[in-house]
Amino acid sequence: MKLYELTAAYNNLAEMDDDAFREALDQLGGEIDAKVTNIGGLVLNLKADTVAIKLEEERLYKMRKAIENRVDSLRSYLLDAMQSVGLAEVTTPTYKIKVRTNPVSVAITDMVRVPAQFIRIIPESYEVDKNAVKTHWKATNKVPNGCKIITDKVHLEIK
Repeated sequence: MKLYELTAAYNNLAEMDDDAFREALDQLGGEIDAKVTNIGGLVLNLKADTVAIKLEEERLYKMRKAIENRVDSLRSYLLDAMQSVGLAEVTTPTYKIKVRTNPVSVAITDMVRVPAQFIRIIPESYEVDKNAVKTHWKATNKVPNGCKIITDKVHLEIK
C-alpha cells in the first residue's frame, strides 16, 4: 500500500467500530511505520549522495581551475616566445597562431578627476563609461582627465 493510501485509511479509522478500529490501527500502524522507516532511509541515502556529489563538484572545479591556469600559462609562454623572435603568425595544417593587437581599451587612473559626461550612473554606485571615453578619444584624440588610453596590449589567437 502506498503512503498516501495508508494516510487515507488512517483517516477513515474514525468511522469504524471499536474492534475493527483496533485491528485496522495495528495493521496500519505497522505498515505506516515500515513506510516511514523506508522513506526516512531513502532521504538519508539521497542526502549522502548530495554530499558525495558536492565533494566531486569541488574536486572537478579544482581540476578545471588547474587546467585553465595551465592553458593561461602556456598561452603567455607562447606569446612571449613569439614576440621575442618577432613572429607574428604561425600557420600549420590544423590551426593558425597569430599575435594580435587588442582593441583600444581605457584604464581609469583617478575616477574623481574623470569629467561628469563620462560617468554612468548605476544605482548605488558610479562607473566611468569607458566606451564613451574611447569614442571621445577617437573623435578628438584627447584623453579625459583621470583616464589613460591603452593601445599596446596584445593577445594570442588560436583558431
